[in-house]
Amino acid sequence: MERTALFMLMSTVATLAFAASPAQCADRLVSSPTTQPSAEWPGIATVDGLAPHWEPVSEPRAGSPNILVILTDDVGFGAASVFGGPVPTPNLQKLADHGLRYTGFNTTAMCSPTRAALLTGRNHHSVGFGAIADMQGGYPGYSTEMPADSRTFVEQLRRTGYTTAMFGKGHITPDWMRPMTSSHEQWPTRLGFDYFYGFLAADTDQWHPTLIRGTSLVEPKASGSKILDEDLSDDAIRWIHQSKADYPDKPFMIYYATGSTHAPHQAPRKWIERFTGAFDRGWDTLRAQTVRNQQAIGILPRKVQVSPRPNELSAWNNLTASERQLYARYMEVFAGQLAFQDAQIGKIINELNRMGQFDNTLIVFIEGDNGASAEGGPKGTTSEMRSILAQDANFTPREMRDLDRLGGPDSYENYQAGWAWALNAPFPLFKQDASHLGGTRNGMVVSWPAGVVHPARTIRRFQHITDIAPTLLDVAGISPATAIDGVRQTPMTGRSFADTFLDRATNEASRTQYFEMIGNRALYQDGWWANTQPIRMPWDKGPKPNARFNWELYNLVDDPAQAVNRAAEYPQKLAEMIEEWNRQAKANKVFPIREDTIGGRFLEARRPKPTRDNYVFWGTDTHLPWTSQPNLVSGSFSIQADIELPEGVEPAGDRFRIAGPSKATPGHHSVNVCFQADSASAGSGGNVAIEMDGELVGHGRIGRRAIRPMSTNEMFDVGMDTGVSVIPGVEGWQRFNGEIDKLVVRSAACSPH
Repeated sequence: MERTALFMLMSTVATLAFAASPAQCADRLVSSPTTQPSAEWPGIATVDGLAPHWEPVSEPRAGSPNILVILTDDVGFGAASVFGGPVPTPNLQKLADHGLRYTGFNTTAMCSPTRAALLTGRNHHSVGFGAIADMQGGYPGYSTEMPADSRTFVEQLRRTGYTTAMFGKGHITPDWMRPMTSSHEQWPTRLGFDYFYGFLAADTDQWHPTLIRGTSLVEPKASGSKILDEDLSDDAIRWIHQSKADYPDKPFMIYYATGSTHAPHQAPRKWIERFTGAFDRGWDTLRAQTVRNQQAIGILPRKVQVSPRPNELSAWNNLTASERQLYARYMEVFAGQLAFQDAQIGKIINELNRMGQFDNTLIVFIEGDNGASAEGGPKGTTSEMRSILAQDANFTPREMRDLDRLGGPDSYENYQAGWAWALNAPFPLFKQDASHLGGTRNGMVVSWPAGVVHPARTIRRFQHITDIAPTLLDVAGISPATAIDGVRQTPMTGRSFADTFLDRATNEASRTQYFEMIGNRALYQDGWWANTQPIRMPWDKGPKPNARFNWELYNLVDDPAQAVNRAAEYPQKLAEMIEEWNRQAKANKVFPIREDTIGGRFLEARRPKPTRDNYVFWGTDTHLPWTSQPNLVSGSFSIQADIELPEGVEPAGDRFRIAGPSKATPGHHSVNVCFQADSASAGSGGNVAIEMDGELVGHGRIGRRAIRPMSTNEMFDVGMDTGVSVIPGVEGWQRFNGEIDKLVVRSAACSPH
């Protein structure tokens, strides 16, 4: 017998001998409590009058379906082939064949507000999301803080026994609440989700994402040919396997929110190449063909008028040959991304089929959280952030030969607004324009083989994003909670559309729904649509203090593409609807109206950002969201670090490289970097001096600075580089292989010693 086994045997014998010792038995007899037979538990005695008792575990209603809510990003109504668009989406088509296609479904016209309305079942202003999570204002409708009286439907499902998980884009966490050690009050894991794997901000690089699992920053899998959509689908499948292993009889609820096809448009090369030459005829031809497709498949009447191309967009034939070549490639990238996204979602659907779970899984697939984005402007952009900040970021003619890098790891583009107009067919305008169906109308498909009667139908009646929550609770047999944790809940404003699962045809009930985003207003009421005309295009910057929002009127019953303004014919009707819009706006905390996103009272009313001149970091592996990072954008600054260098440390590189003439010796060193800015302007260049142990070891010039990270989800990292690599071509996180004892960043003028 080996020594280890003998020792374990001897230890076991000693333990048994100790347990059976007479002294211990006597002590037990002296301290034993009195016992009596238990009436509740036959054969089990009570102890000091207390019978065993367990609180019952919440169990879903027998037969409750699994729930999978899929929300894609910035996909126009006329993009996917299921709704007449040019991009084949065979997996979405399979769901439509097994279920229902909805052509009257509406969102809020913007990312965060749509997500907040979906999760709570309430209008977006009423839960603080009159704008995106990054642009809060100090008014109730714009705080971006979900009130305690408007808890999510996911929380209610979780409390009744559902397992819950979220994958992908959050964008419901205010930027000031994104630091890693924040309260996490509005992180997904505090909104009803037991599990979260995704990102918190508006977007992330698809090749090099910055990801959170639960509440911890995690390194994504080595990419190679892998991209975020593939990673998300793999993780969702793994979680489904685990959920059914843990609780085979419990239904699950998954919220799967892809970051594609929001900028950046990125996709594997082979998927982009599938569309080579497919869009060479341009956006005018594409939109016209999509309208014909929509008429052919019966989601648009044969004789219907559609709105013309906005004056702000060029006709395709008026572009130069180089522009047409370049712009067509942008669209090929977008199409490749949407097709790849559909394929990854198809993996989840196929796995549900293989596991025997598909028939009793209610899948709600919302193709877009708003209309297609025109934020790239008429010329498109290779840098979403620079475009938003009105900086020129377009390809130059010299770079035309580099078209193949579009969609790859070195690009961060958003296509031209002309494509957004085409992909919103048959409706006018774009994302941000809550006044027009091009901003609010999105395709939706519902699949539930065990619950949908007479599949492959098209539902045309008006539906709204707030209808999702009450519908899912309805299907699960759960009444919306009147109180949660002692807080009385406000009623959901959405309506269940579960009746559409059962009937061949349903009559549209009387319905009134307001819309508002960045000053753009609309009201739907029983087939009529009153709206303001936008005072700016989504790519325009700067306030327009003298501009007026003029109202229009459309009869969507006769004019489903919102093309014929009837305001002059029905002035009384329009006046009544404007009055009703004001009532709805007041009741839902819309006032004061946010007339623009970059100026005026709303900028002044934003949550004050804590300001620090000095940032001190102790050790490596610390991270700050870009909204909380030191100011390295404008003015001068210095960086002082106490570091320990091991053998063989190589200096890191950058697009601007400043280095000393020789390698640093191993051991402890004090390093000081002084950046003397040319001016206080954001992004200005300047001179850099590097000192080590009090001696100047390197100096040089930086021509310009990045004023924002490429992705809104990027981190300010100490000791490593997460997300998009600073050094081109380097895969994965870059880690400093020495030690950082302390690092201090000061936003102030500096000079070398």
